[in-house]
Amino acid sequence: MKNFIIIFMLMLISVQTSEQNQVISKVYKSNLPEIYITGDVNLHFRSPQPVQFVELSTKNLIGDLPAENVVRIKIQQFENETPQRKDSIREKGEIPIYYFDNQELGIVTVVGQSFMA
Repeated sequence: MKNFIIIFMLMLISVQTSEQNQVISKVYKSNLPEIYITGDVNLHFRSPQPVQFVELSTKNLIGDLPAENVVRIKIQQFENETPQRKDSIREKGEIPIYYFDNQELGIVTVVGQSFMA
């Protein structure tokens, strides 16, 4: 009888937990805030908590974590040259990337200890 009660309690806990996990809030791209940045500028995001993870959705953006609660983002300026695209003028092996005004460059996701933005 004891085993039956323990198993029943575990089943109730697992059902309640799965119901809580099914409530997923959806975030649509159209609801995200827009941030504008120019080519030679570093954009810094400051977090109230240590940053655990940052995801840049495209190769148009590059970034790093200079401090535990700061994310630094900038626009990718150069593309590495591939063997098919050799250019004798370029000595560094880099090809400049050109962007249009108001071009969407990607989505930045910052994850802290108890939040995601």
